[in-house]
Amino acid sequence: ECRTDRLPLPGGQTGDFDRYVQDRLAALCGRSGLSPRVMERLLGLYGSRIDQVLALGRREPGLLAPVSPGSELLGVQVAYAADYELARTVEDVLRRRSSLALEEGCGLAEAEAVAELLGERLQVEASQRQEWLRHYRSVSHGQGKERA
Repeated sequence: ECRTDRLPLPGGQTGDFDRYVQDRLAALCGRSGLSPRVMERLLGLYGSRIDQVLALGRREPGLLAPVSPGSELLGVQVAYAADYELARTVEDVLRRRSSLALEEGCGLAEAEAVAELLGERLQVEASQRQEWLRHYRSVSHGQGKERA
């Protein structure tokens, strides 16, 4: 008998999600210092895994800032992707662990900061970080033209 129809996806152990957000939002904002808008977005992305994500932010408060000015992507999301979701390239983070690759700009404004943070987490050489950027820019270049 198949039981996957009863198993929640990772982060899906929230029950009634609207109630989960309502019950936890103020406390999570207070503990993290993040705005309700940002916290709601993170809850939507991580669900019941939010405590694990925010634990990274408590250990490394600088990760709670955006990776680049004006970005919605926080450093803690990149760190979480590397530490817990096995992200190993800039493309992994921007295309598979966030939706930035699908949005206007394709995450190109964040790519360099993501490469640096990911490279630090994975302890890779600067040459590898540059290769990640070169690859991501090349695969994202055509997408930007398609949207124009």
